[in-house]
Amino acid sequence: MVLSEETKKELLELSRSPSLRRDLEALASRRINPLVQGDNLLVDKLLEFLTQYNEFISHRPRAFKIIIDKVSKL
Repeated sequence: MVLSEETKKELLELSRSPSLRRDLEALASRRINPLVQGDNLLVDKLLEFLTQYNEFISHRPRAFKIIIDKVSKL
């Protein structure tokens, strides 16, 4: 995706906006994670979510295939 110079300038100005920062901070402070309670991850809810999501996307499990790679570059 290539942005025009005008769009880049507009986004840069918007990123400096204190009101936008306050709005985004307010949104972030109200965010909740239904899979976490306190400092604990609710594993049973996570597994239930993953199971239902897997059924939703109709994913057929495949047998594990070992990856053999002699050269790995990052």
